[in-house]
Amino acid sequence: MKELSETEDASGFESEIREIEFLVNDPAEIPSIRNLIKKLKETIKEEKDGKAKILADAKEIAQKGFSYKAIEEGMNRFVWDLKYPKPKTLKGSIMSLSRVDGTPAAPGVYKARLKAGDSKLTQEFSVKKDPRWEATQADLEAQFELGTQVANLLAEAHTMIGRIRGVREQAKEISSRAVDAGFNNKIDEACEAFSKKLTEAEDELIQRSSETGQDPINYPPKIDNQIAYLLGIVNTQDAKPTQGCYERFEDLKEGLAQIKAQLDGIWETELTAFNRLLDEEGVGRIILGNEKNSD
Repeated sequence: MKELSETEDASGFESEIREIEFLVNDPAEIPSIRNLIKKLKETIKEEKDGKAKILADAKEIAQKGFSYKAIEEGMNRFVWDLKYPKPKTLKGSIMSLSRVDGTPAAPGVYKARLKAGDSKLTQEFSVKKDPRWEATQADLEAQFELGTQVANLLAEAHTMIGRIRGVREQAKEISSRAVDAGFNNKIDEACEAFSKKLTEAEDELIQRSSETGQDPINYPPKIDNQIAYLLGIVNTQDAKPTQGCYERFEDLKEGLAQIKAQLDGIWETELTAFNRLLDEEGVGRIILGNEKNSD
């Protein structure tokens, strides 16, 4: 395997794509390289003032931040669009006037690493700002920091939505099977009340009536869309976020915290009561699951 090489335009504009190429000489290397890339544990680092700062887990970068074809014998290419992974949102979500994308990497010196067997190959490359920009390094780092926070907030909102939908689906499935099997109708009644509570919380998070990009004209965007809108503003400024962006972020953060508190109360009371009823009737419980694994 030959050492990594970098193709780079000297202009340093944000629109550039940094491409890393490597050559596979032996087809027998392909399975091990593919596996190593998927399980990559190295980190992408930015070197600033001689001190390394961890920016992201390269496993995540390899899976989401790079696009590449299946590894084959011969030349292979990885492409990074200079953006971090976009926040994880639910499929089919309608985000009006919003651009849900990854936060642009701040200018700096980065390293790409590839490990295959005993071979460790490293290629250093620079991400430069557009020379036409008036923004300073500190401005672009501030943009990156706030963009990352907003992206995480959006991902948190959709994790909550996914959890609500998963639990409600379980409750309805259990209730339907229990009724069909001749169990007490109280289960069905309790399921309806429980599902109503969940839907009320979901309606604070996402506009369920929106199915196309024009629907928000008739149906007001909820907090997830509002966060997504702010994300698009911050990510496309190429400058330090305005004071209004910071204030709006704090407002949305507080709003989501209030909804989360409401939802935590539902898990603590309504879910507990529903599971207790299922226990009394000899029916299997709902699995709430881990928030990190809720989609």
